[in-house]
Amino acid sequence: ALQLPVWGFASQARGYEAQLLCGWVAFITMFRYIDGEDRSMLRFNTVANVVGFALLPSYLFWYLAQMVFMSITMLYRRRPLRTLITYQVLLTVFVFLFYLPAFCFSGTAAFTENKYMKLADSGLSGFIPSFFTYFRTVINYCFSGTNSVVNIILFLLPLELFVTPKKEHRTMALCYLILWGVFIAMSICMERVTFYRVIIMQMSLTMAFVVYTCYILISGVVTKFNMPRVGIIVFAIPVLFLCGHLMKHDKNDVALNLYFNNVNELYSKHIADINTIPKGSSVAFSDESFYYYYYCRELGYKVSKCPNGTEDYYVSRPEEETIPSWVADNYTLFRKCDEDYDIYKRK
Repeated sequence: ALQLPVWGFASQARGYEAQLLCGWVAFITMFRYIDGEDRSMLRFNTVANVVGFALLPSYLFWYLAQMVFMSITMLYRRRPLRTLITYQVLLTVFVFLFYLPAFCFSGTAAFTENKYMKLADSGLSGFIPSFFTYFRTVINYCFSGTNSVVNIILFLLPLELFVTPKKEHRTMALCYLILWGVFIAMSICMERVTFYRVIIMQMSLTMAFVVYTCYILISGVVTKFNMPRVGIIVFAIPVLFLCGHLMKHDKNDVALNLYFNNVNELYSKHIADINTIPKGSSVAFSDESFYYYYYCRELGYKVSKCPNGTEDYYVSRPEEETIPSWVADNYTLFRKCDEDYDIYKRK
Protein backbone atom coordinates (compact mmCIF):
# COMPACT_ATOMS: atom_id res chain seq x y z
CA ALA A 1 0.00 0.00 0.00
CA LEU A 2 2.99 2.32 0.43
CA GLN A 3 4.18 1.85 -3.14
CA LEU A 4 3.91 4.96 -5.29
CA PRO A 5 2.52 3.01 -8.28
CA VAL A 6 -0.16 1.48 -6.06
CA TRP A 7 -1.53 4.41 -4.08
CA GLY A 8 -0.47 7.03 -6.60
CA PHE A 9 -1.94 5.54 -9.74
CA ALA A 10 -4.90 3.97 -7.93
CA SER A 11 -5.91 7.37 -6.55
CA GLN A 12 -6.31 8.66 -10.12
CA ALA A 13 -9.59 6.71 -10.40
CA ARG A 14 -8.85 5.70 -13.97
CA GLY A 15 -9.36 1.96 -13.57
CA TYR A 16 -5.96 1.08 -12.12
CA GLU A 17 -7.19 0.51 -8.58
CA ALA A 18 -9.98 -1.78 -9.82
CA GLN A 19 -7.54 -3.57 -12.13
CA LEU A 20 -5.22 -4.14 -9.18
CA LEU A 21 -8.10 -5.60 -7.17
CA CYS A 22 -8.97 -7.95 -10.05
CA GLY A 23 -5.32 -8.92 -10.36
CA TRP A 24 -5.03 -9.83 -6.69
CA VAL A 25 -8.28 -11.81 -6.74
CA ALA A 26 -6.95 -13.67 -9.78
CA PHE A 27 -3.61 -14.30 -8.05
CA ILE A 28 -5.20 -15.76 -4.90
CA THR A 29 -7.78 -17.87 -6.73
CA MET A 30 -5.11 -19.10 -9.15
CA PHE A 31 -3.09 -20.62 -6.31
CA ARG A 32 -6.21 -21.93 -4.58
CA TYR A 33 -7.18 -23.73 -7.80
CA ILE A 34 -3.83 -25.29 -8.65
CA ASP A 35 -3.42 -26.44 -5.04
CA GLY A 36 -6.88 -27.92 -4.56
CA GLU A 37 -8.66 -28.31 -7.92
CA ASP A 38 -11.60 -26.29 -6.57
CA ARG A 39 -13.64 -25.27 -9.63
CA SER A 40 -15.26 -22.42 -7.73
CA MET A 41 -11.82 -20.83 -7.46
CA LEU A 42 -11.39 -21.12 -11.23
CA ARG A 43 -14.77 -19.44 -11.72
CA PHE A 44 -13.76 -16.57 -9.46
CA ASN A 45 -10.46 -16.37 -11.33
CA THR A 46 -12.25 -16.17 -14.68
CA VAL A 47 -14.66 -13.46 -13.52
CA ALA A 48 -11.79 -11.40 -12.08
CA ASN A 49 -9.87 -11.70 -15.35
CA VAL A 50 -12.89 -10.74 -17.47
CA VAL A 51 -13.45 -7.61 -15.37
CA GLY A 52 -9.70 -6.85 -15.52
CA PHE A 53 -9.82 -6.94 -19.32
CA ALA A 54 -12.96 -4.79 -19.36
CA LEU A 55 -11.14 -2.14 -17.33
CA LEU A 56 -7.91 -2.03 -19.32
CA PRO A 57 -6.68 -4.06 -22.32
CA SER A 58 -3.17 -4.00 -20.82
CA TYR A 59 -4.44 -6.57 -18.32
CA LEU A 60 -3.16 -8.98 -20.98
CA PHE A 61 0.35 -8.77 -19.47
CA TRP A 62 -0.86 -10.26 -16.18
CA TYR A 63 -3.37 -12.63 -17.75
CA LEU A 64 -0.81 -14.33 -20.01
CA ALA A 65 1.56 -14.69 -17.06
CA GLN A 66 -1.21 -16.51 -15.17
CA MET A 67 -1.91 -18.86 -18.07
CA VAL A 68 1.76 -19.73 -18.57
CA PHE A 69 2.24 -20.35 -14.85
CA MET A 70 -0.93 -22.42 -14.42
CA SER A 71 -0.23 -24.52 -17.52
CA ILE A 72 3.35 -25.30 -16.51
CA THR A 73 2.39 -26.07 -12.92
CA MET A 74 -0.51 -28.35 -13.85
CA LEU A 75 1.47 -30.20 -16.50
CA TYR A 76 4.28 -30.74 -14.01
CA ARG A 77 1.76 -32.15 -11.52
CA ARG A 78 0.22 -34.27 -14.31
CA ARG A 79 -3.21 -32.71 -13.99
CA PRO A 80 -5.51 -32.32 -17.02
CA LEU A 81 -5.85 -28.90 -18.58
CA ARG A 82 -9.34 -29.47 -20.00
CA THR A 83 -11.23 -27.51 -17.34
CA LEU A 84 -8.73 -24.66 -17.43
CA ILE A 85 -8.98 -24.42 -21.22
CA THR A 86 -12.80 -24.49 -21.10
CA TYR A 87 -12.91 -21.50 -18.79
CA GLN A 88 -10.39 -19.61 -20.93
CA VAL A 89 -12.63 -20.12 -23.96
CA LEU A 90 -15.52 -18.61 -21.98
CA LEU A 91 -13.28 -15.72 -20.94
CA THR A 92 -12.28 -15.11 -24.56
CA VAL A 93 -15.92 -14.97 -25.64
CA PHE A 94 -16.89 -12.46 -22.93
CA VAL A 95 -13.84 -10.24 -23.57
CA PHE A 96 -14.42 -10.35 -27.33
CA LEU A 97 -18.06 -9.33 -26.90
CA PHE A 98 -17.02 -6.46 -24.64
CA TYR A 99 -14.60 -5.07 -27.25
CA LEU A 100 -16.79 -5.94 -30.25
CA PRO A 101 -18.39 -2.45 -30.46
CA ALA A 102 -14.92 -0.90 -30.73
CA PHE A 103 -14.02 -3.34 -33.52
CA CYS A 104 -17.29 -2.57 -35.32
CA PHE A 105 -16.93 1.21 -35.15
CA SER A 106 -13.15 1.59 -35.49
CA GLY A 107 -11.82 -1.64 -36.97
CA THR A 108 -8.67 -3.50 -35.96
CA ALA A 109 -6.49 -0.48 -36.79
CA ALA A 110 -7.75 1.22 -33.63
CA PHE A 111 -6.00 -1.54 -31.67
CA THR A 112 -2.96 -2.26 -33.83
CA GLU A 113 -2.07 1.10 -35.37
CA ASN A 114 -2.48 3.51 -32.48
CA LYS A 115 0.62 5.22 -31.11
CA TYR A 116 0.77 2.93 -28.09
CA MET A 117 0.89 -0.27 -30.16
CA LYS A 118 2.76 0.55 -33.37
CA LEU A 119 6.22 -0.97 -33.69
CA ALA A 120 9.20 1.20 -32.85
CA ASP A 121 10.95 2.78 -35.83
CA SER A 122 14.39 1.68 -34.62
CA GLY A 123 13.72 -2.02 -35.22
CA LEU A 124 14.36 -4.84 -32.77
CA SER A 125 18.13 -4.32 -32.63
CA GLY A 126 17.62 -0.70 -31.64
CA PHE A 127 14.70 -1.38 -29.32
CA ILE A 128 16.29 -4.01 -27.05
CA PRO A 129 19.04 -1.75 -25.57
CA SER A 130 16.51 1.04 -24.93
CA PHE A 131 14.09 -1.47 -23.40
CA PHE A 132 16.57 -2.65 -20.79
CA THR A 133 17.38 0.95 -19.92
CA TYR A 134 13.64 1.43 -19.43
CA PHE A 135 13.43 -1.79 -17.40
CA ARG A 136 16.11 -0.54 -15.02
CA THR A 137 13.88 2.49 -14.45
CA VAL A 138 10.94 0.14 -13.80
CA ILE A 139 12.95 -1.57 -11.05
CA ASN A 140 13.85 1.74 -9.45
CA TYR A 141 10.29 2.99 -9.72
CA CYS A 142 8.98 -0.19 -8.11
CA PHE A 143 10.92 0.62 -4.95
CA SER A 144 10.55 4.42 -5.11
CA GLY A 145 14.24 5.10 -5.47
CA THR A 146 16.85 6.40 -7.87
CA ASN A 147 19.43 4.17 -9.55
CA SER A 148 20.57 1.88 -6.79
CA VAL A 149 22.16 -1.52 -6.43
CA VAL A 150 19.80 -2.10 -3.49
CA ASN A 151 16.81 -1.88 -5.83
CA ILE A 152 18.28 -4.55 -8.10
CA ILE A 153 18.99 -6.79 -5.10
CA LEU A 154 15.41 -6.38 -3.89
CA PHE A 155 14.06 -7.09 -7.37
CA LEU A 156 16.10 -10.31 -7.70
CA LEU A 157 15.55 -11.43 -4.09
CA PRO A 158 12.45 -13.62 -4.76
CA LEU A 159 14.51 -15.79 -7.13
CA GLU A 160 16.35 -17.09 -4.06
CA LEU A 161 13.24 -19.14 -3.34
CA PHE A 162 14.38 -21.51 -6.11
CA VAL A 163 17.10 -22.84 -3.78
CA THR A 164 14.82 -23.39 -0.77
CA PRO A 165 13.90 -26.99 0.12
CA LYS A 166 10.10 -26.63 0.06
CA LYS A 167 8.25 -27.15 -3.21
CA GLU A 168 5.68 -24.42 -2.52
CA HIS A 169 8.45 -21.87 -2.15
CA ARG A 170 9.99 -22.89 -5.46
CA THR A 171 6.53 -22.65 -7.04
CA MET A 172 6.29 -19.06 -5.86
CA ALA A 173 9.71 -18.32 -7.35
CA LEU A 174 8.52 -19.79 -10.66
CA CYS A 175 5.44 -17.55 -10.55
CA TYR A 176 7.62 -14.50 -9.97
CA LEU A 177 9.96 -15.43 -12.81
CA ILE A 178 7.06 -15.93 -15.21
CA LEU A 179 5.41 -12.69 -14.04
CA TRP A 180 8.31 -10.63 -15.36
CA GLY A 181 9.43 -13.03 -18.09
CA VAL A 182 6.09 -12.70 -19.88
CA PHE A 183 6.18 -8.92 -19.56
CA ILE A 184 9.70 -8.74 -21.04
CA ALA A 185 8.84 -11.18 -23.84
CA MET A 186 5.63 -9.32 -24.77
CA SER A 187 7.40 -5.95 -24.75
CA ILE A 188 10.13 -7.23 -27.05
CA CYS A 189 7.59 -8.83 -29.39
CA MET A 190 5.61 -5.57 -29.59
CA GLU A 191 8.79 -3.46 -29.65
CA ARG A 192 7.01 -1.05 -27.33
CA VAL A 193 7.59 0.08 -23.77
CA THR A 194 4.54 0.59 -21.59
CA PHE A 195 3.82 3.34 -19.13
CA TYR A 196 4.51 2.27 -15.55
CA ARG A 197 0.93 2.48 -14.39
CA VAL A 198 0.03 -0.28 -16.89
CA ILE A 199 2.06 -2.79 -14.85
CA ILE A 200 0.69 -1.80 -11.47
CA MET A 201 -0.08 -5.47 -10.76
CA GLN A 202 3.47 -6.56 -11.49
CA MET A 203 4.87 -3.90 -9.18
CA SER A 204 2.43 -4.68 -6.38
CA LEU A 205 3.19 -8.39 -6.61
CA THR A 206 6.91 -7.70 -6.68
CA MET A 207 6.73 -5.88 -3.37
CA ALA A 208 4.67 -8.71 -1.90
CA PHE A 209 7.15 -11.30 -3.17
CA VAL A 210 10.05 -9.38 -1.65
CA VAL A 211 8.40 -9.29 1.79
CA TYR A 212 7.36 -12.94 1.44
CA THR A 213 10.92 -13.95 0.54
CA CYS A 214 12.34 -12.08 3.52
CA TYR A 215 9.90 -13.94 5.74
CA ILE A 216 10.81 -17.35 4.28
CA LEU A 217 14.56 -16.80 4.49
CA ILE A 218 14.45 -15.43 8.03
CA SER A 219 12.02 -18.09 9.27
CA GLY A 220 14.35 -20.76 7.87
CA VAL A 221 17.24 -19.41 9.94
CA VAL A 222 15.04 -18.98 13.00
CA THR A 223 13.74 -22.55 12.75
CA LYS A 224 17.24 -23.92 12.43
CA PHE A 225 18.44 -22.13 15.56
CA ASN A 226 15.08 -22.29 17.41
CA MET A 227 14.77 -18.54 18.05
CA PRO A 228 11.12 -17.61 17.30
CA ARG A 229 11.08 -14.29 19.20
CA VAL A 230 14.32 -13.13 17.65
CA GLY A 231 12.90 -14.07 14.25
CA ILE A 232 9.98 -11.67 14.62
CA ILE A 233 12.36 -8.82 15.39
CA VAL A 234 14.76 -9.73 12.60
CA PHE A 235 11.87 -9.88 10.11
CA ALA A 236 10.32 -6.61 11.32
CA ILE A 237 13.52 -4.57 10.98
CA PRO A 238 14.00 -4.79 7.18
CA VAL A 239 10.27 -4.53 6.52
CA LEU A 240 9.92 -1.40 8.66
CA PHE A 241 13.06 0.04 7.07
CA LEU A 242 11.57 -0.56 3.62
CA CYS A 243 8.28 1.07 4.69
CA GLY A 244 10.14 4.12 5.92
CA HIS A 245 12.12 4.31 2.69
CA LEU A 246 8.94 4.14 0.60
CA MET A 247 7.14 6.78 2.67
CA LYS A 248 10.05 9.19 2.48
CA HIS A 249 10.61 8.93 -1.27
CA ASP A 250 6.94 8.73 -2.25
CA LYS A 251 6.10 11.83 -0.22
CA ASN A 252 9.00 13.83 -1.66
CA ASP A 253 8.68 12.71 -5.28
CA VAL A 254 4.95 12.33 -5.83
CA ALA A 255 4.58 15.60 -7.75
CA LEU A 256 7.14 14.44 -10.30
CA ASN A 257 6.86 10.68 -10.37
CA LEU A 258 3.16 10.24 -11.12
CA TYR A 259 3.60 11.73 -14.59
CA PHE A 260 7.33 12.50 -14.62
CA ASN A 261 6.76 16.24 -14.74
CA ASN A 262 5.93 18.90 -12.21
CA VAL A 263 2.18 19.01 -12.70
CA ASN A 264 1.66 22.12 -10.58
CA GLU A 265 4.29 24.09 -12.47
CA LEU A 266 2.98 22.86 -15.81
CA TYR A 267 -0.58 23.83 -14.86
CA SER A 268 0.56 27.38 -14.10
CA LYS A 269 2.31 27.60 -17.49
CA HIS A 270 -0.79 26.33 -19.29
CA ILE A 271 -3.00 28.91 -17.60
CA ALA A 272 -0.53 31.68 -18.46
CA ASP A 273 -0.56 30.63 -22.13
CA ILE A 274 -4.35 30.44 -22.24
CA ASN A 275 -4.68 33.89 -20.68
CA THR A 276 -3.06 35.33 -23.81
CA ILE A 277 -6.35 34.52 -25.57
CA PRO A 278 -8.82 37.43 -25.13
CA LYS A 279 -11.55 36.65 -22.62
CA GLY A 280 -14.86 35.59 -24.09
CA SER A 281 -13.29 34.24 -27.29
CA SER A 282 -14.60 31.07 -28.87
CA VAL A 283 -12.00 28.28 -28.94
CA ALA A 284 -11.93 24.96 -30.83
CA PHE A 285 -9.73 22.00 -29.93
CA SER A 286 -8.08 19.02 -31.55
CA ASP A 287 -8.67 15.52 -30.15
CA GLU A 288 -5.41 15.58 -28.14
CA SER A 289 -6.02 19.02 -26.63
CA PHE A 290 -8.43 17.86 -23.95
CA TYR A 291 -6.46 19.50 -21.12
CA TYR A 292 -6.74 22.90 -22.75
CA TYR A 293 -10.42 22.26 -23.41
CA TYR A 294 -10.99 21.71 -19.70
CA TYR A 295 -8.89 24.73 -18.68
CA CYS A 296 -10.62 27.05 -21.15
CA ARG A 297 -14.04 25.82 -20.10
CA GLU A 298 -13.23 26.51 -16.45
CA LEU A 299 -11.89 29.97 -17.31
CA GLY A 300 -15.11 30.96 -19.08
CA TYR A 301 -14.15 30.74 -22.74
CA LYS A 302 -16.69 29.60 -25.34
CA VAL A 303 -15.48 26.06 -25.99
CA SER A 304 -16.71 23.48 -28.48
CA LYS A 305 -15.86 19.80 -28.69
CA CYS A 306 -17.01 19.63 -32.32
CA PRO A 307 -15.62 22.72 -34.16
CA ASN A 308 -17.62 24.30 -36.95
CA GLY A 309 -14.68 26.28 -38.33
CA THR A 310 -15.88 29.69 -37.22
CA GLU A 311 -14.21 29.78 -33.78
CA ASP A 312 -11.84 32.65 -32.97
CA TYR A 313 -9.02 30.32 -31.91
CA TYR A 314 -7.98 26.71 -32.42
CA VAL A 315 -5.72 24.64 -30.15
CA SER A 316 -3.79 21.58 -31.36
CA ARG A 317 -0.67 19.54 -30.64
CA PRO A 318 2.09 19.07 -33.27
CA GLU A 319 2.32 15.35 -32.37
CA GLU A 320 -0.99 14.87 -34.16
CA GLU A 321 -0.52 13.86 -37.77
CA THR A 322 -2.06 16.88 -39.57
CA ILE A 323 -4.17 19.89 -38.80
CA PRO A 324 -7.54 20.11 -40.56
CA SER A 325 -7.60 21.89 -43.92
CA TRP A 326 -10.09 24.44 -42.61
CA VAL A 327 -7.55 25.43 -39.95
CA ALA A 328 -4.64 25.60 -42.42
CA ASP A 329 -6.68 27.83 -44.74
CA ASN A 330 -8.33 30.14 -42.22
CA TYR A 331 -6.01 30.31 -39.19
CA THR A 332 -2.47 31.51 -38.49
CA LEU A 333 -0.14 30.46 -35.66
CA PHE A 334 -0.74 32.69 -32.64
CA ARG A 335 1.41 31.11 -29.91
CA LYS A 336 3.55 28.01 -29.26
CA CYS A 337 2.94 26.80 -25.69
CA ASP A 338 4.49 24.45 -23.15
CA GLU A 339 4.18 20.69 -23.63
CA ASP A 340 3.81 21.10 -27.41
CA TYR A 341 0.51 22.95 -27.61
CA ASP A 342 -0.06 25.38 -30.46
CA ILE A 343 -2.71 28.11 -30.47
CA TYR A 344 -3.97 29.34 -33.82
CA LYS A 345 -5.89 32.59 -34.40
CA ARG A 346 -8.52 33.09 -37.09
CA LYS A 347 -7.27 35.33 -39.91
